[in-house]
Amino acid sequence: MVKLTQDQFDLYTYKNTGKSVSVRSFTWTNQSHVSVQVITYGATITSMKVPDKNGAIKDVVGGGSTIAEYQKAEVYFGATVGRVANRIGNGQFRLFDQIVNVSKNLGKHQLHGGFVGFDKVKSDFGRLGPKLVKAFTWKSSNVSVQVITYGATITSIQMPDKKGVSADVVTGFRNLEEYQNPLNRYFGATVGRVANRIKFGKVKIADTSYSLSTNRGAHHLHGGFKGFDKVIWEYYVSGNKVIMSYHSADGEEGYPGDVVVHATFELTENNEFLVEYKATTTKPTFVNLTNHSYFNLAGHDAGASELYKHVVCINADQITEVDNDSIPTGKLLPVANTVFDLQVPKVLGDVITKVPNSDGFDHNFCINKGPEQGTTFIARVYHPESGRMLEVYSNQPGVQFYTSNFFPENPKTYKGDKTKLATLSGKGASYYKHGALCLETQNWPDAPNHDNFPKSILVPGETYHHNVAYKFSVKN
Repeated sequence: MVKLTQDQFDLYTYKNTGKSVSVRSFTWTNQSHVSVQVITYGATITSMKVPDKNGAIKDVVGGGSTIAEYQKAEVYFGATVGRVANRIGNGQFRLFDQIVNVSKNLGKHQLHGGFVGFDKVKSDFGRLGPKLVKAFTWKSSNVSVQVITYGATITSIQMPDKKGVSADVVTGFRNLEEYQNPLNRYFGATVGRVANRIKFGKVKIADTSYSLSTNRGAHHLHGGFKGFDKVIWEYYVSGNKVIMSYHSADGEEGYPGDVVVHATFELTENNEFLVEYKATTTKPTFVNLTNHSYFNLAGHDAGASELYKHVVCINADQITEVDNDSIPTGKLLPVANTVFDLQVPKVLGDVITKVPNSDGFDHNFCINKGPEQGTTFIARVYHPESGRMLEVYSNQPGVQFYTSNFFPENPKTYKGDKTKLATLSGKGASYYKHGALCLETQNWPDAPNHDNFPKSILVPGETYHHNVAYKFSVKN
């Protein structure tokens, strides 16, 4: 006779929401004192106990006693693996007349179903009304990246330092509710329909004028009150790529035309995180997307003192001049012999306090590239103490270099206006002014209102195309 019992094995806690769900265990025992246990995480055999010839019972399979141990294990202890177990050479196979590419989690090959095979529980990030927000995590040999479908947002990028100690190097939050906090400064989000500022929210196409929402004083910023960063995107998984899509309706935030946007995310074995944006429209409109990740290579919680140690290089010999509201005047300023000349790498702490009429950098740098040139080097950031380095490449003509000037002041050091003190916390850390930096690849701000700026209009039949690569490395 075989007896079956069931119990709770452990709690599985979603890292991003803190929500815990029960992982069930099922144990069979027969009259010969053989017992087998299986859990619902990975449909995993956790234990097989059998007696020896002297009656002593021993467990004869490897395994863990907690979910945390199974999550750390890299040897698939007792798990059901798939969709295809074992290796697929070069991560590629032929199905009828079609070549299919799958994720490559073992060098150039796929092993046991890829990065998130049947052995791993898929995680959800939260819910917005009836809609589920999904989380996707990529892992290469050294880097892991998580993106959620709310705002097509990068929530985490973890990488080791030169001693092998891993840290999360982007600001973010643990759950959906925190991302909806009004103090959220677009952490990691895809912003649009038009990133950056549009003066007075006014644009004109042919002979028709349009009034956009004005969510930044008298001006329009990052797509308006409910931009692309505040909606749930649809998703589709293709091999190692996740394609997120959003339909922006005609009239949304004042923009003309139905626009369909696709954001494709992928992490390579070379520790490059690739983002590609494409968009089409039913009417002439304006599109300028960017990702708004905030980086601190010393760790997302390291603060201003470590950010000041970063060495920054930007491939630009001009910036767009701005007025007191950070709106471009239309004039281009050469960076030579100014604090904005970052073509030669500079320690951020040596220049950030010297930016005229500003508490730091919040400027569009005009990238050095030919009109027909595609992807080019944009910027490099290096943190000497950790050895972590980030290089950015893109096909866009500009990059907004921003140093978190509008984060709350640090109460430990700030003695001024108390209204500038606030609590902005995420992932167990408090974020303060100058605690992180952004490199937002983009068209130039307010381009619809300046004929001498790169074209930002999108018309039916054309496709907006923006690619950006974040290359992570460690320098010993």
